[in-house]
Amino acid sequence: MGNRQSVVREAARFAEWVLREVGRELRVARLIAGMTQGQVAGVLGTSISHVSRVEHGLIKGAGLVALSRHAAVVGLKPWIKLYPIVGRPLDRAQLALFAKFRDRIAGTWRVTLEAPMPIPGDLRAADALLAMPGCQCMVEIITRLADFQAQVRMAHRKQRDIGASRLILVVAGNDT
Repeated sequence: MGNRQSVVREAARFAEWVLREVGRELRVARLIAGMTQGQVAGVLGTSISHVSRVEHGLIKGAGLVALSRHAAVVGLKPWIKLYPIVGRPLDRAQLALFAKFRDRIAGTWRVTLEAPMPIPGDLRAADALLAMPGCQCMVEIITRLADFQAQVRMAHRKQRDIGASRLILVVAGNDT
């Protein structure tokens, strides 16, 4: 339970930082556009002090729509992209599927489960890495297909970033 609470606290701290950064970008764009806070407030139908608080990242509940409108007034277009924050450990189904896969490959492979990315700060991990002289294969274990193309794209990015020469997708079948 405590771990989940710390993740939520960290997310709140990160959101505050993002709001300060967005506010700074809005302020710089306003200045470049030659606008005053009063002019921006007039277009948005709000007060000068509200514009100032947004520019200083002090509006904790600033919503996407309000920030998008503010950005449009100063000539910006926001873009949001979501990234995984932690590498999730292999679940029981993935471990069982990997065990079946492991039984089918030669014992000469050096196997590393949950191999971390060699990029500082990158929390992703390959589900497994198989290595032997001259060949390194990244294994991605898929037990639940949600968006196959997106899952394959993500696996290819991990393969590229970990430096594996091959990608093996181990996909669970169904019994029906």
